[in-house]
Amino acid sequence: MFKKSVVAEFVMVYGRELIDAVSESGWNLYDSTNLPDTGTRQNGDDVIRNGPAEELQAGRRYVLMPLAEKPRSPIRVFAELERVALALGRKMPTISTPTGRFSLTGFRIINLNLVNINTPDGDQHLHYREAVAAARTLFNTSTLRYD
Repeated sequence: MFKKSVVAEFVMVYGRELIDAVSESGWNLYDSTNLPDTGTRQNGDDVIRNGPAEELQAGRRYVLMPLAEKPRSPIRVFAELERVALALGRKMPTISTPTGRFSLTGFRIINLNLVNINTPDGDQHLHYREAVAAARTLFNTSTLRYD
């Protein structure tokens, strides 16, 4: 088990760094740990209503959603998701890691040093700093124009 001060430092410094790297590209992370693998629209709505993660915790899973004017509004978030999906040709956003480029669905924080990058083809394990660098390669949703 980690000492409380080490965990607190991770949450305050390092966890914030990954959240910031994701949000700089126009995305939010939502805690989806309790969302079943066969989630319904209602489950997704509930995750969004809880709002974007303000801190990251080891053992939790976070799903990627585009920034929206009202980040707790399922209607607004799903509307932004549709806009991004159209801009990406219905393909998932991708990130670059030291081992290649991967579609990204979210992150799972394993411990203070290890992050799983969740992809449709399986998880990619990265050190925390590599995960932050990979997050900075996300498609930037702020480049999209409203028509």
